[in-house]
Amino acid sequence: MNTTIIDNLEQVGGWYNVQIIPVNEVIYCPHILTNTNSNELIISDTDTGLDIMPVTENIKISETPKKTKSGTIYTVIAEFELRVQLVEIDIYFNKFITNKVLLIGTKHYGQEKIYGSKLFPLDFSYHFVNGKKLEDGSLIRIKVSSKTPQKPVFINR
Repeated sequence: MNTTIIDNLEQVGGWYNVQIIPVNEVIYCPHILTNTNSNELIISDTDTGLDIMPVTENIKISETPKKTKSGTIYTVIAEFELRVQLVEIDIYFNKFITNKVLLIGTKHYGQEKIYGSKLFPLDFSYHFVNGKKLEDGSLIRIKVSSKTPQKPVFINR
């Protein structure tokens, strides 16, 4: 048995960034993802990616478990906002609408967590929000969500 002293460990809140991965870009994913096999996940390299750094305070990820007769179901909801509306972003995100996705969230201290799997992927949606007043501005709200039996797991690299 290992003993871990947590008195001197500090894990600040919030998320540093998120990665949205279409299922068709997953080369290999264990049938059931666990904390011990999550490092076996292989994602293809792509040149079609779009690097977007959302304001980190806008990233919200929740993973609520609910026990059912058939096991535990996790309601995963990840949302963030981009405070800009661009044609390039609309074209890029439109490709995700018809695809199922996985989501990797990274904390400020480097810890990564994966939501969904190839067997139990998540749904992707986005919409434009237009401010009513001049100072309200415009944004794109992105949401990745699903009810899944796949427990969110840590990636141990």
